[in-house]
Amino acid sequence: MKRNAAVMILTLLALSFFCSLLPGCQGPVVPLTQQVRQEFSSYLPDIQVYVSSEILLVRESESEEKGVIDSGANIRVRKEKTIESITIPSHTPGIIVGGEGDTLQVQFESSAGETGRVLPFSLRLSARADGGPKHAIFIFDLEEIEYDGQRYRVAYEEGSVPVTETDGAVYDAKAGGTSAPTQYIATRLYPYLMIHPVEELARLEKKNRIVKGLRVGKAP
Repeated sequence: MKRNAAVMILTLLALSFFCSLLPGCQGPVVPLTQQVRQEFSSYLPDIQVYVSSEILLVRESESEEKGVIDSGANIRVRKEKTIESITIPSHTPGIIVGGEGDTLQVQFESSAGETGRVLPFSLRLSARADGGPKHAIFIFDLEEIEYDGQRYRVAYEEGSVPVTETDGAVYDAKAGGTSAPTQYIATRLYPYLMIHPVEELARLEKKNRIVKGLRVGKAP
């Protein structure tokens, strides 16, 4: 799937939530990075993850029924359209049920029978709105997905981000001037996995023994 590289990076600017306090998460959360994934690889199934923004799965189906009624006096065509959707709200908790290569398989609801209810989050390089360091985090960015035995289209939240000089062809210095950016790119906000920050506990113990020395003739 090809995407404009500049736009791809900008779509991940939802990282403005970085280290924020999110409803339902019971404390601050941060993106799940590749570094954490590698350091705690054997503990992944036990780590509580959250999705940063809403995921909406949409499925449409149509049917048509033709018939003759009223003893042949009238011809009837009946058309029906059904729209099914599944919403995974932002900050919904989930569990990591598997992983292969650069992709983690995450489940936000119990599976029914043989059907799968798993979403893949793949490793992507993110950018932050405040210009901070980039992080390798896990993003859900598929256009379509097989979920619960059906094929769904994925709808994402839309947003806009300011254009900067690094965006090259789409940047016009004259338009921006010396004031705040006036040019914006419409973009999608792809959901990513978040966790509670890693808690580091450090303990320092000091031991000191004073040496009195030895005198000649004294047994050591």
